[in-house]
Amino acid sequence: MELSWITKTKVSLVMGLGAIVMGVWLWPLAAPSNPMDIVRLSNLDVKACAVLMPVALLLGFAGYFLAWPYGREIGILAVPAGLGIWGCRSGSIATLMQASSSAAQRQDVFTSLRWGPFYWLALVMIGWLGTLLAYKLRACPPVKHIETHPQKPASLAMNMALALPISIVVSQIILNAFAQDSRTANSTLLCQPVSGQLAFALLFAFGGAAFVVKNFLHVGFFIPMTSCAALFFLGTFFYTTPGTMSDIAQNHPAVCFPSAIVSILPVQAVAFGAIGAVTGYWLAIRYRHWRTHEC
Repeated sequence: MELSWITKTKVSLVMGLGAIVMGVWLWPLAAPSNPMDIVRLSNLDVKACAVLMPVALLLGFAGYFLAWPYGREIGILAVPAGLGIWGCRSGSIATLMQASSSAAQRQDVFTSLRWGPFYWLALVMIGWLGTLLAYKLRACPPVKHIETHPQKPASLAMNMALALPISIVVSQIILNAFAQDSRTANSTLLCQPVSGQLAFALLFAFGGAAFVVKNFLHVGFFIPMTSCAALFFLGTFFYTTPGTMSDIAQNHPAVCFPSAIVSILPVQAVAFGAIGAVTGYWLAIRYRHWRTHEC
């Protein structure tokens, strides 16, 4: 069940389309006025939001036909690819911490970022909706080698309910292992990772979460993708308490964080987490096919 070079080319074309249209052409809509600042929801005005939503829909729609006959499986990657470019061009959380000297100011920063990932996730979902609309216009043939797992409604509901906490736990463990720079002496705090390392850790973390829930719970990539936003949201509560922020502000450099998740930008969490979730889902399908037919 190896990917052919044609399929790999289609994946590259879809992600390249999203990177160029959203990541490059629409960068001025999200670019901060200060080059050292970060990409965040508050940078967008009503006009920018009004532009981004239909563009996300069109990217998913175009990605469906660009990746034919695998549009439903590949087209969703266009929007996360564009958001990923924004995440790489943005400043870091550490820059905001350096500009915020007191614990209260740092808490305010994380409070202002708390709801951001849900908007970026909404853009990804709108892109997905674009692929579904395209499918309604012209249905593509079903993908071969996908095993179906019929489940009773009660069993399916339970698996879906378990998928979100499992995705959060698995991704958090992997993120804390890989999304870190050097640690401070005699401390459990980690330093701000570079963008490339964050991208790798997010792809690996949410890819692993999607692999687990697909392989054991037979749940698709939607819930692991949702956990990207949920994990950051919860992290701003658990890792930015007044006591934690006060200790870091008084005793540690501003580039130190109690957990990897609060060193990641919301747009980075959603962009690379979504790509990782889709990748992990298909890796699980490939693994099950290999174990059943080739092992």
